[in-house]
Amino acid sequence: MSNRYQKCKYNRVSNDNPRELIESWLYSHYQSDTDILTIVDDLGEAPHLCFKTSDTSLIDAIVTLSKLQGIDIAESEFNNLTGFIKINEIKFREIEKFNDSNSLMFMAVKFTGDETYQQLTNFFGNDLGISKGKNVIGVYHLSDNVLGSQGRSDYLIEFDNPEIQFNPMQRLAYGRDIKWTSDFLTNFEKDYKS
Repeated sequence: MSNRYQKCKYNRVSNDNPRELIESWLYSHYQSDTDILTIVDDLGEAPHLCFKTSDTSLIDAIVTLSKLQGIDIAESEFNNLTGFIKINEIKFREIEKFNDSNSLMFMAVKFTGDETYQQLTNFFGNDLGISKGKNVIGVYHLSDNVLGSQGRSDYLIEFDNPEIQFNPMQRLAYGRDIKWTSDFLTNFEKDYKS
């Protein structure tokens, strides 16, 4: 069974370190089957705790443990990074919750859902050299183009490991199609309704 990355958005309401707390509990119960990956605090948004496991039932235990320790799990979703991508619909203004450390905008493309997370990770990291050391963990299609289905098809690509910077020179080399998220918000608002 392939590992899955589990991302939990949580609101920290205690002084406990959630990474140490949950990592200790997981290792004591599941040994090396689980690996805590990262915690990210972004611009006042609820931080994210990411881990990978081959046992999807672990999420219930993690939610229970977290709540007992004063960590409120607000949202969770499985992303099977070795499987086919899940294309999420998102409105233009919703991309404000992302930033230039964890996302890029990929313009004028069309995904079919037959692509895998690993293929996209290899494409951006190895083929283009933009995101080495980072993995694609989310694909979001902007749904509110003013021209509807006749308009340009743009996607926000979400990555893990925000502490690893994108390669700015490589990003610039493909700047016609791949934009910084912040620049896209500033320069392409007219193309969207929200």
